Amino acid sequence: YGPQGTGKTVLASTFPKTEDKPMLYLDFLEGGTGSISVAERDYIQVLEINEFDELDEVLSDVEKGSTTDENGQVIPVQYSTIVFDSATQLEYLMKQYLLKAENKDKMNLNLWGQAKNGHDSIWNMCKYLHKKTGANIVVLCLPKEVQDEENPSFNKVIPNLMNSASYGLCAKASFVWYTKVEKDSVVDPKTQEVKEEKKFFTYIDAHPYLLTKCRKPKE
Repeated sequence: YGPQGTGKTVLASTFPKTEDKPMLYLDFLEGGTGSISVAERDYIQVLEINEFDELDEVLSDVEKGSTTDENGQVIPVQYSTIVFDSATQLEYLMKQYLLKAENKDKMNLNLWGQAKNGHDSIWNMCKYLHKKTGANIVVLCLPKEVQDEENPSFNKVIPNLMNSASYGLCAKASFVWYTKVEKDSVVDPKTQEVKEEKKFFTYIDAHPYLLTKCRKPKE
């Protein structure tokens, strides 16, 4: 997770993929796959998801290991990696689905509860699919700041979801990475001009201001 333009999509595109088991890149209203390099594109299958219930059909096919085309032919499907881009937009689709199903124009307490259960169901399914198929599950998300009650002197940066969903998703993950662009002043050795240079960082493991995680032994 991280702000726009900090390399989330590029990082996700480098996860494992082969000709026989490509990467399934689920694009939820983002349309932001243009930053994926040409070298990485050969084994990436981008699928645009515009309605929440489309996701159920896709994940069901992955769980079965096959899909059926318009001619009724069964086609095997196997993936090395499945990318969700982004969970922030997925939550938006989920809320729109719930509002339409209940014929409401705004979220109420009951719908927020259903949204939380929806998050839990999706990420539990992802854990199941990882164990069953061996596919890596990569979830991208925008960030938001929340006040840390235990340390009120600073805000904590977490994925931009319902707070309960954000913490629940991160609890299930083996790694939680935060991407960031920082500017650094550099001196041109020829002209001696001071220029600002952008540097891309991915924070992994403990960081006091960010929700990060690395589920590996410290050594």
